[in-house]
Amino acid sequence: MYTVKLAGAVYVVHVFQKKSTRGIAAPKHELAVIRERWRRAKVHCAAHYAAHYAAHAAHYAALRGSGGK
Repeated sequence: MYTVKLAGAVYVVHVFQKKSTRGIAAPKHELAVIRERWRRAKVHCAAHYAAHYAAHAAHYAALRGSGGK
């Protein structure tokens, strides 16, 4: 299972069962799938979570500026 954590969200980018009994490396075509899905996860994260985290940052900055009251 290949996972990546971006901005607090965990994405499962690929799961496969290795069939070869020799070596530990993933097959090249599986690595290509993993790279593409990782790229898509980064794009998704930037599109969906950036505004969320920006709003929280602004809120906490305002609290710090008002003395936390």
